[in-house]
Order: sequence, then C-alpha cells, then structure tokens
Amino acid sequence: MIGIVPLLTVAFSFIMNMEYFVYLTFNWWSIMFMPMMIALFCALVHVREKQASNYNGIYSAPVDLRLVWLAKASVIALYSLLHN
Repeated sequence: MIGIVPLLTVAFSFIMNMEYFVYLTFNWWSIMFMPMMIALFCALVHVREKQASNYNGIYSAPVDLRLVWLAKASVIALYSLLHN
C-alpha cells in the first residue's frame, strides 16, 4: 500500500488534467488518500492487538490506559509521517 497509493495519486492527477498536474496531485493526496491511509493504519493497529491478546494484555498491565492509547496514536502519526 505504501508504494501503490502514491503511484495512484500521480496516475489520477495525470488522467484528470496534465495542465494542473502538481496541484491535483496534492489535492488528491490530502483529500482522499491520506484519510484512507490513516483509517487503514488504525484498523491494522486494532487487528494486531486483537490477534495478539484480545486486549487482555493491555487491560491487565499496570500501565495507564491513556498512555497506551497515546502511544498507539503516536505510532499511527509516525507511520503517517513516514508515509508522506
């Protein structure tokens, strides 16, 4: 997905209008693909935690749940930053 989505962005921009290629590339990325990738990252984090221990490991750990969710959000933000 990390390699395919930017190529789709360029392809859509090229197909739509070559005159505004750069403008459309940034528009497609920020409006459509970036929110989809963030949603995909969130879903993957949830699935991984569900498969690992069905959230039993998080709830039984002596760690504040707010810190766990903040860490997960930070990882998703880092993945999104690296994805750009």
